[in-house]
Amino acid sequence: STNTARQVLTLGFKRLEVLCFIGVFPYEKQIAQKIYISLNVVLGSIVNNDLLTSTIDYSILAEICREVSLQRPRELIETLA
Repeated sequence: STNTARQVLTLGFKRLEVLCFIGVFPYEKQIAQKIYISLNVVLGSIVNNDLLTSTIDYSILAEICREVSLQRPRELIETLA
């Protein structure tokens, strides 16, 4: 049997600035607050080509994070996570 190590690719970003309505007190829920999101995405196997279609578009990941953060008010930051 051959021993082949599977290579996995992880990509993402650190400290993406997003706005959200988060907090327990009424005054916290009235003004959007700035938070920072770090995200790592684990892809399947490493692809051996230079095609954009073989990877993840960082701008789409960032936009999803921004949309989710503003979807609805939350009391706990852990709920957003």
